[in-house]
Amino acid sequence: MKFQSGSPSKWLSATGLVTIACACVVSPQPQPPLPSVEIDLELARLKLLPSGEQTVLEGLPGSVVIRNRPATAGTIEVVNLNDASPLVELAVGVDGSFRGVVSGAVTDEFRLQASAYEKRSAPLDITARISGDAVETVQPSRPLACLTLEPAADLDFGETFVPKTLPLLLTSGCTAPVVLQDVKKRTGGSSWQVASPLPLTLAPGAKTTVNVVFTPAGAGVSREVLLLSFVSPETGTRPVSVRGLGSTDRCRGRSEQECVTLNSCRSAYASTCGCSCSTFAAADGKRYEAGAGCAACPATCFTYAACVAP
Repeated sequence: MKFQSGSPSKWLSATGLVTIACACVVSPQPQPPLPSVEIDLELARLKLLPSGEQTVLEGLPGSVVIRNRPATAGTIEVVNLNDASPLVELAVGVDGSFRGVVSGAVTDEFRLQASAYEKRSAPLDITARISGDAVETVQPSRPLACLTLEPAADLDFGETFVPKTLPLLLTSGCTAPVVLQDVKKRTGGSSWQVASPLPLTLAPGAKTTVNVVFTPAGAGVSREVLLLSFVSPETGTRPVSVRGLGSTDRCRGRSEQECVTLNSCRSAYASTCGCSCSTFAAADGKRYEAGAGCAACPATCFTYAACVAP
């Protein structure tokens, strides 16, 4: 084997290879999405302390744990499941601690739910077990471990202007029929109704749904706790929190087609620079967002924006 002598450039030319000088710019690689925020409540760090006819609720540092994000301040909502007293909201420090006074005795059942990063924890129910001078914070017992609720304890209706129905799925793994006698509301709020006939009996291994209806009374958050009362094969209550946000947007909770039809939003609004032509109605089959392409909005276009603010 023979090698070409001489300078590297001559050798490259002789072999037909050409060097090219370039300044390469490495494009930034997309970052993987952050995992979802998780918020947990640590039972072992919670304390219920008697204070006359009220109860001091104390969360030691580390009571509220935030996962997949830096620690931050937040809030915790507390309701007494034994009465209709108002919800209490307590501030949570960056270290996960909090302290406040709530109505009721320490042996009442309290439901806690922490919030941070616009995310809520699963509800945690606690009560106190008293032995002599010792007060221990524990979780209350619930009937029918063989019965699964889905969601287990928290039903979120999101934002809506119109009544909205969501199902609560009951699945029986019990060996005897389960009888749901009634569903009561902790505060009796008029925005919440159960649409399914009661009482109902669930055979062993069977499934059924209890439909819950949220009818906003106006703008803002509405909360309630539904108390499912069982009488067989065990007696007791299973609480389910429900939450919904009443909207000022009268299309919220409806499809665009329903909104256009129900509110007769037609071509009279197409000339406004808030028009938004929907694909199902625009003559040219295109969609125009608010402020963009308004002049080209076809005269026959139905406008979603008109449903929001006619």
